[in-house]
Amino acid sequence: MKYKPTSRKELKDLVTDESIYLGDIDTSLITDMSNLFDFFNRDNYDGIENWDTSNVENMAGMFSANRNFNKDISKWNVSKVKNTAYMFFLAEKFNQPLNDWDVSNVINMNSMFMNAKSFNQPINNWNVSKVQSMSNMFNRAESFNQNINDWNVSNVENMNHMFSSAYKFNQPLFKWDTSKVKEMAGMFSLAYAFNQPLNNWNVSNVTNMRCMFMFARDFNKPINNWNTKKLKDAGSMFSNTSAFNQNLDDWNIDNLSDMSNFNKDSKLELTFKFKIYLYALTLEKEEKNNLHDFIKNNVKKIYEIIENHKNKKVNLLKRYLINNFYSELKELIPDYIESFNSIEEVYNYIDKNYNKKDDKKVKFIDDIKIENIDKRIIKYIYLSYLELKREAYRIKQIDYIINLIDKKSFINAIKTIYTSTNKETSLIMYGIYGGDEALREIYKKEKDSKLCLLVFSINKNSKYAINMLYNVFKKSKKYEVKETAEKIIEDIAKENNLSVYEFGLKTIPNFGFNINGEKIINNNQYKIILKNDYTIEFFDIKENKILKQIPKYFDNSTKEEIKYIKTEIPNIIKNQSRNLIKILLTGKKYYFNFFKEIFIDNPIMNKFAINLVWNLFDENNNFITTFRYSGDGSYTNYDDNTVNINDNYFVSLSSPIEMEEKIISKWKKHLEDYELSQPIMQFTNIKINNLEEALKKLENIEISYGTIKAFSQKYDMNTECKSYYEINGYSFEDSYNNQDFYIRTKIINTETNYNDKIKINIEFNNASNRFIYTWLILLIWDFRLTEIF
Repeated sequence: MKYKPTSRKELKDLVTDESIYLGDIDTSLITDMSNLFDFFNRDNYDGIENWDTSNVENMAGMFSANRNFNKDISKWNVSKVKNTAYMFFLAEKFNQPLNDWDVSNVINMNSMFMNAKSFNQPINNWNVSKVQSMSNMFNRAESFNQNINDWNVSNVENMNHMFSSAYKFNQPLFKWDTSKVKEMAGMFSLAYAFNQPLNNWNVSNVTNMRCMFMFARDFNKPINNWNTKKLKDAGSMFSNTSAFNQNLDDWNIDNLSDMSNFNKDSKLELTFKFKIYLYALTLEKEEKNNLHDFIKNNVKKIYEIIENHKNKKVNLLKRYLINNFYSELKELIPDYIESFNSIEEVYNYIDKNYNKKDDKKVKFIDDIKIENIDKRIIKYIYLSYLELKREAYRIKQIDYIINLIDKKSFINAIKTIYTSTNKETSLIMYGIYGGDEALREIYKKEKDSKLCLLVFSINKNSKYAINMLYNVFKKSKKYEVKETAEKIIEDIAKENNLSVYEFGLKTIPNFGFNINGEKIINNNQYKIILKNDYTIEFFDIKENKILKQIPKYFDNSTKEEIKYIKTEIPNIIKNQSRNLIKILLTGKKYYFNFFKEIFIDNPIMNKFAINLVWNLFDENNNFITTFRYSGDGSYTNYDDNTVNINDNYFVSLSSPIEMEEKIISKWKKHLEDYELSQPIMQFTNIKINNLEEALKKLENIEISYGTIKAFSQKYDMNTECKSYYEINGYSFEDSYNNQDFYIRTKIINTETNYNDKIKINIEFNNASNRFIYTWLILLIWDFRLTEIF
C-alpha cells in the first residue's frame, strides 16, 4: 500500500485529498477514527470497505453528516471499538448490512444512527452487553424497523430519545432488561407506529420520563406494572397521544416533582387520583386553574387520599387545603391548631412542631438583631414560607400568630432580614406583611422580576399591587415577564368576571386623596391638591396659600411619597386612557354602580367622568340622555341641566357617530366653556361624514414602518405573521362584540427599517359604525392625516 498513517491527523489529511484512492491506505496502526469524515463528503469512497480497523477504539462521528456515504463496510473488524456515538449521524443515504459486526466492547452508542434516514438493516445479532448509552440512537432514523428484541441492554443507563421520530419503528422490546436505565426522556416521542407491550419492563431506576410517549400516536399498551418509585420528571409524558388511555393508579409517584402537561391534548383521561397529582405537580398555572374547581369541590376526598402521602409537593397541596378549607376538614385533622388564644399557645405549638433538622436553614437569623419578638416565632414563620417556595400564599395560621405579637416589630424584623440577606423567602414574607410601602421597596429593588410578580399576585387586595402588575404587563420589555403578568391579571380578572382592561380600571389607587381630590399631609398643616389637568399643587393650610414647591423641611419619606405620586399619576392617566379607548370602541354598557365605583369614588379616576361624555340607559337598556360628572356629586347634560341617575341604570361612553350634529356642537361648546381637556379622542375637529368614503381615502396609503409598529403597540394590536420572520399586518379583536380591525401591510421582515414607507390597507370584519369610526379617528390622528379630512 502507498500510505501507512500512524495517527488520526495523518489519516484525516489523506482522506480529505480526493485524489487519493482510499484502498491505498493501510489503516492497521490507527486507533482513533473519530470524526474522520464529519461534514466532508467525498465523491468516491471506493476501497474503504477493505480497511483494516482491527486496532480502532474510537469511531465516534466517523461519518457524521456524510450525506452521500453508502459503502458496504460489513467486513470491518470493530472488535476493539468502544465508542460509536454519532457514527452515522446525518448519513442520510447509508443503508448497508452491519449485522456481523462484533460490537462487544462498545460502551457508547449515543446518536449512532440519528438522522440516518435510509438505514433499515438487521442488527439483532449485535452483542451490546457493555453499552451504557443509547440516547438518540435511532432518533429520526425514519426508515428503521428491525427486530432488536434479543439485545442485552442490561448495562444501558441512558435511553433518552432512543426511538424519537423513528416513524416506522414497531418491533417488540419486551425481552429487554432495563433495570439500570435512569433516563428515558422522549424515548418514543413521535414514534408514530410504535405499539408494543412494555408492561414487564423494570424501570425502577428511571428518574426521567419527560415526553416519553409525546406524539406516539398509536401506543396504547398497559404500563400499570411499572415501578416508578424513583421517577422525578413526567412532564408532557403522554401529551398529544391519540390512542393511549390506560389506568396508571398503581404507580408510585412519591418522588415525582414535575407532571406539567402530563396528558395535554391527549386522549388519556386522568383518574381522580391522577388529577390530584397533576394539580400538585404541574408547573403550569393554566393546568392548575383548569383543575381548581375539581379541587374545591372534592376537598374532603382529596385530603383523605393524600393525608399520608410522602411526596413533598403533594404535602404542599395538603397544606393548601388546610389553609383554605379548614372548616370542611377540621374533623379530619383534630390535632391541627389554626388559631391561638395566647402567645403561650404559640410557643407550645412551635416547640411541638419545630423540626430541629431545619434549624440550619434559619441559623442566619441568630445573627440578626430583632426586637420585642422571640426568634423562635420568626424562625417558625420563615420556615413555613420557605417550604412553599415560589408557590407561596398567605398562611392563615401565621396570621393568627402575628395577631398575638407586636405587628410593627414583626414588620421591622422581616424588613431587616430582607434588607440584610436579600433571601427569596424574606422578600416574600416582607411583601405579604409589609403593606404597600414594602411592595414599593421590593419593586424598586427587584423591578419586573418573576419573584416581584409573585409577591404582587399574593396581594390581590392591594390596589397598588394590582396596578403595578398592570404596569408591568403594559411596559415590560421582557416577553416572559410580560406574559406572566398577563396570566396573573387574567386570573384575577376572571375571578371578578371582568376583562383584563376592565379590571385595570378597578386597580387604580387613590393615593390617600379624598373625594374632593385633596390629601392632607404633615399633621394637617398642608394639603396636596389634584388639579383637573392631572397635575398637583401644594397648599399651606395655615397660611392659606398655594406653594410653588415642596418645603425643604419636609421629611424624606413625605418627599419620596410626593415624588412618587407626581410620577405615577401621569402613568395611570396614560394607561387608563388606553383602557377607555377600548371601552369607547366596544360601546359596552356597565351598571351605574360599577361606573360610580371606578370613576366617581376614586378622585384619580373621576377626572375621566368629568372630562368625558357618557350615555345613560334605563334598567331596560333604553337610551335616556348623554351626561358628564360635574365633580360635586351631581351629573349634568350639555345644557347644564341636572341628570338624575338610579342605581339600576346603565352607562357607556358616548360616540359622536351615534349623536346628532346639534348635540355634538352643544357638547363641544359645553366642554370649551368649562375649559375641560379630554384625555382621549372623543370629540375632535376631524370631519368624517361618510365611513365608506373615509376608508377609501386610506386605501394604499403609505406610512412609515416605525409609525405603524408604534400604533399597534399603543393600542395592543396583535401581530399577523406570515412566517417566523415575516409580518404582513396587525389586528385587533373585540371579543365582546365579535368584531375585528386589520391593518394589512406588504411583507415586513428583518430587512425593513423603521423609516421605510409601507403601503397599508384597512379592513373591518362584522364591525359596528362606532368601532369603525373610533379606529378611523385614531388612525387619522396618530398617522397625522388630518390634512386629508
